[in-house]
This record gives sequence, C-alpha cells and structure tokens, in this order.
Amino acid sequence: MSDRLNELEWKLLEGKLFDEYKSFIDRSRSIDKENLCSNIRYMMALSNTFNENSGEGEYMFIGGMGVLGNLVSHLGMGAIFNSRDIHDLDLVIKYRDYEFLLGTFLDDVYSYNKSLSIKDKLSFSGSCYDIEDKFLPRARFDVYFPNGNPKKGTEINYTIIDENKWEKVRKVDFFGVPINFVDPLTLLSTKLNINSGSRNSREKKDDYDIINLLGVAEKDKYSTLDLEKNLSTDLIRKLKEFIKEKGKEKNMLNPSEDYLTKILSIEI
Repeated sequence: MSDRLNELEWKLLEGKLFDEYKSFIDRSRSIDKENLCSNIRYMMALSNTFNENSGEGEYMFIGGMGVLGNLVSHLGMGAIFNSRDIHDLDLVIKYRDYEFLLGTFLDDVYSYNKSLSIKDKLSFSGSCYDIEDKFLPRARFDVYFPNGNPKKGTEINYTIIDENKWEKVRKVDFFGVPINFVDPLTLLSTKLNINSGSRNSREKKDDYDIINLLGVAEKDKYSTLDLEKNLSTDLIRKLKEFIKEKGKEKNMLNPSEDYLTKILSIEI
C-alpha cells in the first residue's frame, strides 16, 4: 500500500486549508462533479509525491488537466465547478528516473502498461485510499517520457515538449499544493494538432479547450507575434479556420473579439 493520497490529506489536515479542501469535495458531490473532483485529488497527491521526492520540476500536466490548471491560474478554484469533466490525467515527465514514483503511487493497481502504438508512453489505472480509508473511483493516467535523449524532448500530438517548454511551466496552487502545468501556447498546439481518428475532426471537448486557451493566452498578454513564434504556419491556418467557425462560442474564459480579430489578421 502506497498511502500517497492518504498521506497528502493528513498533511492538509495539519495545515490551514483542510476545511476549504473538504468543502470543495462536499460541493462537488452535491453538483455531480465527484469524478472531476476525484481526479483533481489524484493530481494533487501525485504532484505532492513528486514535490517530496526532489521532483518538483520534473513533471507537468497536459491535456484537460493542463487546460484546467491554466484556467484556475486566472479564475481561481471556483472555476473547477464550471469546468468540463476530465476523465484521464495526462502528464509529461522530464526524465525517466522518476518513473519509479508512478509504479508505487496507487494503492490498488488495475493496469500498468507501455503503449504499443505510441513510443515512450505509459498508461496505468487504479485507485487510492483517502483519509477516511475509502477508495476513490478508479483513475487512468497517461504518462509521456522523453524520446531518447531528454534534451530532444517528448513528442505529444506532433508537438515537442523540450527544454524551452519546461522553462515556461506554469505553477498553480491547489489547496496549498503547487502543481506544474504546461504553458497555454504549447497546449494550444497539441489541441490544434488533434485529428480524432476516422472522423478527422476534433471532439467537442477539444474545441472547448481551444477557446479557453485563447482566453488564457490573451490574459497572459501573448501577442500575435508570440503565436507566430510558437505555432507553425499550418497551425496558424487551423487556428484561423477554427476562429471563423467557432470562435464566438461562449466558454469559461472567452477571448475578446479584438484579440480574435488580430489573430485573423495574421498573414500566412
């Protein structure tokens, strides 16, 4: 038994934020957000595990949790209750040395397998006990490692997570636990690169994420020049097509019409 979640919650109980944390859990249950809340608890526990094993700079969350972390950095923890559900926890690890923390994280391991289709990807699932010795719902983790030399980075959806991306990591506090998230433009790149199988189109959740990431990018004062430096010409084209089709849909953190207009004015 690893007791990673149990240990974190006892640590929170000894601090000043446990009542707020417990209130967050109770509210999530009352509005049918318990699955999302459980995955956030897993994320906090895994982050705490890295932080306490000299790995505070060696991981960061991407995917849906990456988007949520960027939103929370601007909107606060209350934003979680307006977020879409997040079924998997996706993260990238800077060095393979920290893989041992993953294998010992869960109390009850359901699966633990290397991907057969994606190089240097590990997926595992299972459950943890909480402070009340109750199992949380089963969680699934998708973990990406460096493709060979760590300096060459890790490829995710045709986007390279290299040293430059690690320097831009966003650290956000969740009830006193500092958690690392990938920067919004890198997330935007991974989302624009998605082609959902034979449908050859993104899912609705990815469209939702793209709009919110544009809102984050504007709040972070990323200019059109920043977008051009961080996104390929093909991705700029995809972004402009997306804005024309869905840029006015309302979400948690919408970009302004002025910001969208400036993006549409980028010459490609």
